[in-house]
Amino acid sequence: MEINELQLIAAKQLRNLLGGVSDMTIHRWMEAKKFPQPVVVGGKGRRFWRLKDVAVWQESNLRKGEYDAINRDTV
Repeated sequence: MEINELQLIAAKQLRNLLGGVSDMTIHRWMEAKKFPQPVVVGGKGRRFWRLKDVAVWQESNLRKGEYDAINRDTV
């Protein structure tokens, strides 16, 4: 499946995509520079992630075998 460069995913969808991780887990990954930063949209500051960035992150971490280790570090 081809992902559009501009396709965005909301936080709830992102958590589900990543197996039900919490907002805090995503926040910790971002703080540690282990996860793509969100795009803030609108006056209310809603956060969205570029689906392509998330897919690249997943592929990179799966290839290195680090995805499970990242999840274990935040539980």
